[in-house]
Parts: sequence; C-alpha cells; structure tokens
Amino acid sequence: MFRYLSLLALMLSAPSLASTVVYTDRQHLPANVLADTRIVYLDET
Repeated sequence: MFRYLSLLALMLSAPSLASTVVYTDRQHLPANVLADTRIVYLDET
C-alpha cells in the first residue's frame, strides 16, 4: 500500500514546472531572458 502511495505522490509532482525569477533594478536591465522569465524590479515602490 505504501508503495502505491509513494508512486502516486511522484506522479502528481511530475508535471510541476519551474520558472526563472530575475531580481534587478531599472539601471541594470536583464538581457537575453526567455518569455517565461519573471523579472522583479527592486527599485519599484
């Protein structure tokens, strides 16, 4: 039973996607970022 629950947990976590987050300010804009990259500007209020 425990084996089946472990397998189920692995199957449910498999499709999760990771993305990239870039922390920067307006004076140092990132270059060559992908479309799914999240950019967080630290100098915004």
